[in-house]
Amino acid sequence: MSKERKVINELAEHSAMELGYVICNISLIKNDDRKILRITIKKDGFINLNDCERFSRHLEKKLDETDALHDPYFLEVASPGIKI
Repeated sequence: MSKERKVINELAEHSAMELGYVICNISLIKNDDRKILRITIKKDGFINLNDCERFSRHLEKKLDETDALHDPYFLEVASPGIKI
């Protein structure tokens, strides 16, 4: 695992723990000249748009403060969906 990926994982896990979420998946994809960081979160009950926004803002601040991603990036936060 690269140093960049390790820092991202640590920041995401710490943010999730602080806010009461659990990380389901983290993927980092290079797309042209930007990176896309996709994170799926869950919690007891349902994840809604406000949860995704709350986590995104919290993590984005940490990513920018630490300069974890040296290149421009998009951060996408989602729920795993409903299990039937």
